[in-house]
Amino acid sequence: MKKLFVAFAIFIFTITSAQLGFNLKVLAAANSLSNNSQDACAGLGLDSNCNNDTGNTSPDIKTVVRNMLQVFSWLAGVLSVLLIIFGGIKYATSGGSDEAVSSAKKTITYALVGLVIVALSQVIVRYVLAKTTGS
Repeated sequence: MKKLFVAFAIFIFTITSAQLGFNLKVLAAANSLSNNSQDACAGLGLDSNCNNDTGNTSPDIKTVVRNMLQVFSWLAGVLSVLLIIFGGIKYATSGGSDEAVSSAKKTITYALVGLVIVALSQVIVRYVLAKTTGS
């Protein structure tokens, strides 16, 4: 179990590092653009100098809800993928035991159902935000 935990920790660290590296590359590319730097920075939600200080100190509710939804969806997605992997490992190591196979299938099924629920919740929340905020 300890080896499995270490493997999952390394996996999460790798994914997080890759995401951070991608974000840094996007910011570096936005800073290096000469003509379109203002557009690139604006697309990232930054001011014209690619700083996070846009002068707006209170974000609207739509931005807050969207950011919370993105964080929650990312965490739920990572958890679902980890549970699918864990279920697959349980299935592969079940040794033909009916109880172990059934438990592994339930783990994979519940993880997939959770992933679908998270995806649908994003669609529903974005639809409600679009209708209520008028954009």
